[in-house]
Amino acid sequence: MGKKKRRNVPLLKSLTFYLTKHRNMLDIKQISDCLFALKQLSYKDQDTLERLCAQLEGLVKDTASSPVLRSVLISLGQLKYLHAPVVDRIMDWHQARLDKSIPMATKDMTTLLMTCATLNHNPLHHSSLLDHMSQSLSLDLGQPEQVWLDTVWSITILGRATPHHLQSVLTPAFHTSLLCKYQHHTL
Repeated sequence: MGKKKRRNVPLLKSLTFYLTKHRNMLDIKQISDCLFALKQLSYKDQDTLERLCAQLEGLVKDTASSPVLRSVLISLGQLKYLHAPVVDRIMDWHQARLDKSIPMATKDMTTLLMTCATLNHNPLHHSSLLDHMSQSLSLDLGQPEQVWLDTVWSITILGRATPHHLQSVLTPAFHTSLLCKYQHHTL
């Protein structure tokens, strides 16, 4: 249903009832797929989201897949649904990897920052992780201009923007580049 964007509400209610009733049978990838489908269908059922996220909370620490966690963050952000324990567990997961000197991918940093900013989630106990991400990102990492602009917006919302971040998006060259790509894209 999510792929075809068909929104049969009675069927969705039945499916979400079944999902929440048997949520213990789902693994992290399946829960991620459910959240993605709910986002695709713009079906923001509070009870379903709460129950799926409650199950997800205990599965985060044992995953080895950062793309699955990134998908969860994107879905929660686009649904505009803050489940602080899940977001915090994902942040804990990334912090544990950084503590083991495993670098964090640029995609993971931008997704986490954008989701936190969108959901207005700025936990004090994760300040060092947020600072690390904001200091590690820069325009020269090869991100498209729109992604960089969204990243700087997110860093600013979270109160971690430096003059360097702000200057990078306020230069005439950045503005011209962004405008040219926008005009080329709309033609």
